Amino acid sequence: MSFSQLYFSFDGRISRQTFWINGVLVAVAVGLLVSLFDAAFQADGGLVGIYMLLLILPSLALQAKRWHDRDKSGWWALIGLIPIVGPIWSLVELGFFPGTPGENRFGLDPMSVQPRASQSQPSRSTVKNESIPLPSKPPMTHNNSINFSQPQPSSITESLAEAAAQLKENGLLSDDEFEIVKQRILTQYSFG
Repeated sequence: MSFSQLYFSFDGRISRQTFWINGVLVAVAVGLLVSLFDAAFQADGGLVGIYMLLLILPSLALQAKRWHDRDKSGWWALIGLIPIVGPIWSLVELGFFPGTPGENRFGLDPMSVQPRASQSQPSRSTVKNESIPLPSKPPMTHNNSINFSQPQPSSITESLAEAAAQLKENGLLSDDEFEIVKQRILTQYSFG
């Protein structure tokens, strides 16, 4: 999840870990730094006040996503406005209770979502260890119009070559792996 999605979007779900690290921990750490600067420059709380105002939107966005993970509307963030009970309820509900397992109406389970890099490409060991099953060689027909000195294109050869090219484009095959698969296809299905 990008910085802007995390702190400025009210869509999606986040885990408790993301809530604590990117929400509570960051807010406290930056708040302490702002307080130190405020004291050093004798701003009489002006910097802290500005920080608190700037914190409203990111705080609400994080809370809404956490409420979504609990399968509740983001409007539940307003429970924090109830004196004493509201902030405690919100902290317990968002910080300590686990989210809804699996997909809910607000999106995928953040605990089951993998980072983008591993979603777009499987590990190389997975690709290298799997053998690509090729159908058996089609029966050869004797036709006087076929030149047996060169391989003839066939629908199965073209289909397999297109599939291999698509795997390469999607990053599932490296250039070397693609060449190996291509050679297997051409030798397995060449006529002659």
